Amino acid sequence: MNIKRGMLEFNAEINKYWVDSVGLERFLLNQGDIVIAMDGSLVGKSYGTITESDLPLLLVQRVTRIRTSKANIRYVYHYIASGTFTSYVEKKKSPGAIPHISLKDISNFAVPLPPLPVQERLVEILDRFDALCNDLTSGLPAEIAARQKQYEYYRDKLLTFKELTA
Repeated sequence: MNIKRGMLEFNAEINKYWVDSVGLERFLLNQGDIVIAMDGSLVGKSYGTITESDLPLLLVQRVTRIRTSKANIRYVYHYIASGTFTSYVEKKKSPGAIPHISLKDISNFAVPLPPLPVQERLVEILDRFDALCNDLTSGLPAEIAARQKQYEYYRDKLLTFKELTA
């Protein structure tokens, strides 16, 4: 699995499989976990959320996970995706050909936590907006309908003339 700009990329050539997870339980990822790459040219921009269809997965070297019971995990994800995390990493990452951020620096990244109902409302809005922007089955038809209404509105405005009186 590669972690790239808010999504996980799976490729049969790089996937490694294990026979069983005995002794590896602490590395098992769960649905909803946020994973963040700690190295590379896109450090600070390489994160994603584990979905049920991604499982089973193991946490690998130079990747960390965020898992919390104190906040809505989707709220935390959206906060990371807002650009605030990327700006933070730009200040903290090591210089060099392969930039790196430490687990300590990631742990020190502060996420403001409004009350849980506020987090849930923000997640609802942001998830809906994300679906409209990225899900072709919901976003594209909605965008086409909106553009059709916009076209009809301006067409009607442009083709409406005052009656000439003689």
